[in-house]
Amino acid sequence: MRRARLRALLAIATLAGAALSGPPAKTQAPIRVRPLPPSPEPAGARISLKAPRRPIPQEAVASVRLKVRGFRLGAPTRGTPPAGFVNDPRGQFVALQVDQEPYVAHYDVSKPVSLGKLTLGTHAVRAVLMRSWGEALKGKSALARAEVAVGTRRFHVLSRGPLLTLLQPGKQVIGERLAVLDFRLDRIRKSHGVNLRLRVDAQEFHLTQVVPHAIEGLDAGSHEVTLATLNRFEAPLLNRFARAARLFELRPPP
Repeated sequence: MRRARLRALLAIATLAGAALSGPPAKTQAPIRVRPLPPSPEPAGARISLKAPRRPIPQEAVASVRLKVRGFRLGAPTRGTPPAGFVNDPRGQFVALQVDQEPYVAHYDVSKPVSLGKLTLGTHAVRAVLMRSWGEALKGKSALARAEVAVGTRRFHVLSRGPLLTLLQPGKQVIGERLAVLDFRLDRIRKSHGVNLRLRVDAQEFHLTQVVPHAIEGLDAGSHEVTLATLNRFEAPLLNRFARAARLFELRPPP
């Protein structure tokens, strides 16, 4: 009799707990990340960047000079874009990036390029040659870098360690549940290989190739990607430019 009463009380408590807790929490749909075949590297493409050697006043507008060889800006890239990339009718361009901000595209660098007014301190400036569909060239000569000091003496913020340059996604992405990840990873030891941790919202992935990747299964709305270079113990490197993060908005095609 006592056992039957205990079983009945237990059943009532279970039903009450289920009623209070409500329906099961909705789990986030799984995100998939897959590498894309990289486009062929053009031979002889080079870029150089010249920045002010001395600190500039804090209220001044900073500018740099860019020189491109073996790569025609404003011309369409030959070939077919990998899945997820969209061809820009304005053609090939230079991606100019200050610190970890999204790049600004420049299709003509015959004149000095303005960086705008920068905050106090030393800023890292990187310039990357880009195909007309927004895929970065990965050759060593397709990246140029410099440091710009504003209102203070210049510190060598780019002098040591791996250099991770996150180029895609930008702030806004048009895609059907898909965004493209593209980046450069320079100054790594060949013996260590490529060892990166990608975090997309709350999901983590391990990358071993410096190639574009498709991020699939994304809902429309805001997302965050973080990319970190790992050491042999699978811990993120502390170098400021060995990691990068980006918030972006995914919008469906019109």
